[in-house]
Amino acid sequence: MFFLFSGRDRLPRTALCLLALLLATPLLDARSVRPRFDNRAALRAPLKGEVALRVIADRPGLPIETILELRADSRTLATFNRIPFEMAWDTLSVPDGPCTLYLVILNTRTDRETVAEEIRVAIDNGRPARIPTRETASVPALPADVGMARQEAQSAPEPAPLSGEATALHISGGRLYIGRSDGRLTIYNPARRMAVTVQPPQSGGPVVSIATGAGVIWWLADSPAALYAYREPERRITAYSLGSGENALPAGRIAWWQGRIALTGRGPARLLDPKTGEIAGLEAIVPPEIAGSATGAPVQLEEEAGRSLLSVLSAANGGPAIQVWQGSQGRWILLGSFPVLEDTVALSLTPRALAAFGRSGVTTISLSGEIGAAAFHPFPASAFLAPTGAEPAMSGSDLWWIAGGMICHLDLKGKRMAALIPWNEKGLTPLRAVSGAGGAWVATTLGVRRIALDSPHPRQGYGGFVRLPLGEEAARPPGPAEEKMAAVIQGWQGVPYLWGGSTKQGTDCSGFVSSVYREMGVSLPHGSQLIGTVKSGKVVRDELRYGDVLVFPGHCAIYIGDGRTAETVRTPAMRGVGASSIWGRRDVIVRRFLKPSALLLSSDRRTAERGERR
Repeated sequence: MFFLFSGRDRLPRTALCLLALLLATPLLDARSVRPRFDNRAALRAPLKGEVALRVIADRPGLPIETILELRADSRTLATFNRIPFEMAWDTLSVPDGPCTLYLVILNTRTDRETVAEEIRVAIDNGRPARIPTRETASVPALPADVGMARQEAQSAPEPAPLSGEATALHISGGRLYIGRSDGRLTIYNPARRMAVTVQPPQSGGPVVSIATGAGVIWWLADSPAALYAYREPERRITAYSLGSGENALPAGRIAWWQGRIALTGRGPARLLDPKTGEIAGLEAIVPPEIAGSATGAPVQLEEEAGRSLLSVLSAANGGPAIQVWQGSQGRWILLGSFPVLEDTVALSLTPRALAAFGRSGVTTISLSGEIGAAAFHPFPASAFLAPTGAEPAMSGSDLWWIAGGMICHLDLKGKRMAALIPWNEKGLTPLRAVSGAGGAWVATTLGVRRIALDSPHPRQGYGGFVRLPLGEEAARPPGPAEEKMAAVIQGWQGVPYLWGGSTKQGTDCSGFVSSVYREMGVSLPHGSQLIGTVKSGKVVRDELRYGDVLVFPGHCAIYIGDGRTAETVRTPAMRGVGASSIWGRRDVIVRRFLKPSALLLSSDRRTAERGERR
């Protein structure tokens, strides 16, 4: 083939068209590749045991932003980005009966899914096609009005996805799922800052738990109890009624587990088959001895990469203990029985670790690597930081939980604990927290907040919260100036309370604070509200440090680390300068008056000293 050029060196129209076609080829939509099953005929007969699945296309290449998935009903069999593709599928992974194989195109640039091909197959492994509902001693009678219905989902772009009250959160595949107080679900892509809100068939709520599995988004709403499943490619929503009144099926948490949705948290654990709507107890999957040990005991279920975990809190001869079982391909082994605190009030389970919360601290137990390795992380003596309300959330080396209107964070790797208090915004109350890369997402009464531990906001701090490092290191004065302040404060201990006083014969709260700072060479006015508005110093919104002044309505105090304060206290046992804490305080303004050189932490000070010696 050759082309003739005109005098102006312009390509003929035919050549231009061919060139445009060649340049456009990499930009073609994934659907133009037309992937399909190669052995459709062989899949028509009833399938038993291991079968081959082969995917081909009219062209071998795929656009760089697309990948393909093979699914059997709602279960993902494989994900791949090359054609042709072949895999061996063990049909024992699905129940007997009809099954649909899907070939799905995933566009990673737009987060859209397209079903390229589907084929109905029959599975014949000699097992019942439905999971029967059985009444045993461990599984009470099921409510009669449990049922399901399907309809097209109503969804719309969300202009302000992080605003409005949020009652539940879930992170999966780089997306944030937000449950609303009226039963709706918002799907938010943080990277693109785009969201869509899905409206369930009937209004309800609030959403109390969210889970994802096999390409389906699940959420559990309360009052009335209902479970929703949403498939984005088909824009179809399935509503599962969990009964009403005395017949309501109790559930406070959901998780994708063993190809089913597990309902736990209130009453015995139940397993919902998403295809049939049948509900069964644990004995439908796990051996009788495991199901028996879980009768009437708190149970948690987790799954990751085909590894299923089941934990049971039970009383043993030597005290309470948690049994953790691991299941894979129908086989179950006991990872261990781990003793926990007598006053255990909450549990958190992930495929890598277990956390058991007591009133005095949290015990963490490794479930990977050195299985059973345990560590105890005590709470400050002045605080009650056990979880209240929402279930703790653990991911990687980060453990987050809500306690008394605060957010608590434990870095398991660094063994550092911190509390985050909502002092930067009035009316801000945390409800749920989930771990994200480098921080957490928090559902609050004022919307969803992002806590980035490495980059606090200059005005909002950590998503509206002020961070308090806790532990022995936080209780020690970090530098010479703070050590001098600690000695000055010690000299004021026991001075009686006297309104308007500022001497060691008698002092009030602001008289004590201004006198301590006068000995530190800093002049402050006498009056708590004046200290809160004085032009010197700075307002602190990110992290409390030793020596910061806390200004409350009509009162002030000096922060001395680990959640403790030095201030005038008025109790039946004492009226004068003593010790108290920050716990339960609201409407606080934090002011910092010490010179910056005095605020160097121990590691920073050593670095500075090495630089000076050079």
